[in-house]
Amino acid sequence: MFDCFRPRSKSGASESRVNDAWNEGGVPRISNRARENLTFFSPASEGHAAYGRNKYSATNPGGIVNLALAENRLMHAEVCEKMNSGIFRVDQEHLPYGDMTGSGEIKSAIASLFNRKLNPHSPVEPRHVVTGNGATTMISAIGQIVCDDGESILIPAPAYQSFQRDFVMLSRVNLVYVTGLDGLPSVEQLDDAYKSSPTPAKALLICNPNNPTGQLIPPGVIRAWLKWAKMRGIHIIADEVYMFSVWDDGKEFESVLSLNEYDPESMHIIWSLSKDFCMSGMRGAAIISKNSDVLAAYDKIAYYHCLPRSFDVALARMLSDSAWVDAFIETNNARLRGNFTKAMRLLDSSKVPYTRPDAGLFLWIDLSCCIPMDTSDKTEAVMGLFRRLLKKGVFIMPGNCFFADQDLMGQTGRFRMIVSSPWEQVQLALERLSEVVHDSRSEWVL
Repeated sequence: MFDCFRPRSKSGASESRVNDAWNEGGVPRISNRARENLTFFSPASEGHAAYGRNKYSATNPGGIVNLALAENRLMHAEVCEKMNSGIFRVDQEHLPYGDMTGSGEIKSAIASLFNRKLNPHSPVEPRHVVTGNGATTMISAIGQIVCDDGESILIPAPAYQSFQRDFVMLSRVNLVYVTGLDGLPSVEQLDDAYKSSPTPAKALLICNPNNPTGQLIPPGVIRAWLKWAKMRGIHIIADEVYMFSVWDDGKEFESVLSLNEYDPESMHIIWSLSKDFCMSGMRGAAIISKNSDVLAAYDKIAYYHCLPRSFDVALARMLSDSAWVDAFIETNNARLRGNFTKAMRLLDSSKVPYTRPDAGLFLWIDLSCCIPMDTSDKTEAVMGLFRRLLKKGVFIMPGNCFFADQDLMGQTGRFRMIVSSPWEQVQLALERLSEVVHDSRSEWVL
């Protein structure tokens, strides 16, 4: 299986950067940890570099459309209007140090939001909430709190590509990805992975709604996973950053907070404003946990992760406005639904299969029709298609990056495509993608 984050070969760019760090002119070397981080490689880097050189814009209509970055750009005007309405300002009281884990106001606002929208089995109290500057930060923090260096976390695959960065680069956690025959591993497969893990497995991570598929994990599956984790005595880390972005009218999200199959002190939820509130550049997130040791441990490292006090207060004011929050979520999901409906219609017309999503920002599309069936190296064939799409002006993420055994799943050729950009950009990218698909099918016929 191709690992999206892997050391480059000695001839690769990342390796040369490491060699540069080993300066023979007497300059002290950087740490082993830093050199190891420099070897991490992702096709996203290649795509972002190409995009940086040739961005699509009104003045460069032939440029690359970026549908790889998981950002929701459909509600930016509404966020700016709210933030600029007077809730975001700097007062003298914001200038001294405050509670690094978050103010009482932001903790109360998040607890109230969760209690009102998620129907938790037992109420979330402000003391159960700690905040930080982004989900990446909070994932890294919970990794180092529940795991010692080198210990493992089990993750059902396919899974968000940057878990590798978030858990490994600072917290030095080992990640064990578990692929199920139908995309969702069974309890037996989780247990096999637990027993064969190269280091002790300390937690199970559940990403729901799933990234990259956009599907909700059925509550029955989650309950079975929770019962198994309880039997094994491991932590549950629930990444629920798309919980309010369930745009399919017929579906409802059930947080692990609403289930009673698990000891609440062993369950830790990650939530962020980046996706549900379209604020990925502002960096606001939270851990919700009822484990006093976890919360006390976070307090010791919160200096590295804290929100600016003025932003903390602004978020508290925004989230406390229940009428605005409810209207925002409803409008956001309506716009997402509109984009997805049109995108799926275009994919259907091009006869490009996809996994029907329920939530989130992305489509998990099947471009196996563009890969020769007799190819001996499917990884290189997928990457060849990735580069072909880039050359055509479409930047989407190859499925190899999401850590699933795609041969086992029968899903070689999957790509993740973001749909939450302005529709004219999504439409243009789909038209370009359709041309690549048509040309590929023509080549195989010939």
